[in-house]
Amino acid sequence: MTTSMRLTDGATPSVAAPAPASAPPEVPWVRPDRILDAVSDALLAVDATLCVRWANPAAAALLGAPEPVGRSIADLVADDTDAAERLRTACLHVLMTSDSVSLGVSEQAVGHTVTGEELECRLSPVTAGPPDQDGHVNGVLVALRDGDAAGRTLRAALHLAEHDALTGLHNRHYLARIGGRRTGDGRAVLFLDADGFKAINDGHGHAVGDAVIQEIGEVLRGAIRRDDHLVRIGGDEFVVILDSCGLDRAVVVAGELVAAVAGHEFSCDGTVVRLGLSAGVAAQTVVGSEGLDDAIRRADLACYAAKTLCRTHVAVDDPDAPTTRTGSPRGDGSRGATGGGPSRTADQGGRP
Repeated sequence: MTTSMRLTDGATPSVAAPAPASAPPEVPWVRPDRILDAVSDALLAVDATLCVRWANPAAAALLGAPEPVGRSIADLVADDTDAAERLRTACLHVLMTSDSVSLGVSEQAVGHTVTGEELECRLSPVTAGPPDQDGHVNGVLVALRDGDAAGRTLRAALHLAEHDALTGLHNRHYLARIGGRRTGDGRAVLFLDADGFKAINDGHGHAVGDAVIQEIGEVLRGAIRRDDHLVRIGGDEFVVILDSCGLDRAVVVAGELVAAVAGHEFSCDGTVVRLGLSAGVAAQTVVGSEGLDDAIRRADLACYAAKTLCRTHVAVDDPDAPTTRTGSPRGDGSRGATGGGPSRTADQGGRP
């Protein structure tokens, strides 16, 4: 508020009266139906005859075609007779008692999706005016809510973060989560590198190369146990984590994977080609993520030794032996020695 003062000779100060406050400008308010249209829950208004009289956009999107307005609430889940009867009975209960009711309804039953997730269905009494002469409400508001939407969003984000976009296999970020898991009888690591892939990628293009990588992943996945962890590190390199597996058994598994890839016919632009696979094997000797990282590093070095010595081969990092063992993929037990093991450090690139 602003005031003004005027002084005159021998006079007392005079104070001007404050100006009257102006009324705030009128702001148009949002219509209630617009607010309901913005709600993410699926909302349907059902009358006393169980006919849908109104539905917000979220309900229309969930239920799909045809338009839900004008249809019986039970018809919306006609493909699931049990769900239809439960929903009809719940609506009648609300109409007769004015009590709210909650029940679970499968998303597959009410919608055009096929996830089968459970939806939280809340039925509340509503009136279009005063209750009727019998004291019953005039209708039911049906609210369908995905109670675990946030959880599924989080799980989907985690899946994307820990899976390779090309092959659908786990990626290196997944290793950080399983590194600290304790395994009963030890853990072994296989480091796998495809032989001859660069020629396919250079000669046939990246699209064909990507298809071959996907096929390699499928071959490897079909040759390991369900509980084993198959990870694509990048390019044509893969890691397999074998829980409850000793070093000798891991060598056998590595030989089986090498043989599986070597015996597979890959299609490249209509031409059948064959690839090899080199493998390095190491045991995880220290529990925890650092121990797993170290085992992967040693398996990587052994794999490099296998490629240097003879492609389509298995090399083993054996802490109990003075030299690194190498093995034939035939599983016949024939092994050679690298003369002291791989000399390449873990951060060197460019395999032969």
